[in-house]
Amino acid sequence: MKAEDYYKGYLVDSALLAKDPHFSQGCDICHKGDKTSTKKESAHKGLVCRPSDNLKTCGRCHGKIADTYGKSLHYTTIGQRQGVMGRFSKAELKTFDKKVFEQSCRSCHASCGDCHVKSPPVSGISMGLIQGHKFVKKDEAKTCAFCHGGARLPGIHG
Repeated sequence: MKAEDYYKGYLVDSALLAKDPHFSQGCDICHKGDKTSTKKESAHKGLVCRPSDNLKTCGRCHGKIADTYGKSLHYTTIGQRQGVMGRFSKAELKTFDKKVFEQSCRSCHASCGDCHVKSPPVSGISMGLIQGHKFVKKDEAKTCAFCHGGARLPGIHG
């Protein structure tokens, strides 16, 4: 492991591997890559860095949750869409999610992993994993509080 991997917070805590059911089948179930390789470079060939960007990844085990989340404000950005509908043509609205969501909204409104695994950008830690790749439950107040935690982020909290 390179020093910058530690600095960026991408080190997986091996103690979690034995405790969390997300790790029972191996990293490649979600992240792809080459599970037979013992070298980092070849093991990471074809790696999917953000597997939860595709709701189907989490939906394999969390189907009902992924389906519900796929219709949520966090995923659909419908609130932002309603705010801009009068400003754009129908053709421009078709590309709203791809262009605006990817470049701006995604910093908060994103995938399952952005709230349950990754340190949210608004936390002041713009990269890395929560406590060594810990999967946190929806009721963990810190996760939601990064975006919805009061006056320091006006217009974002809810």
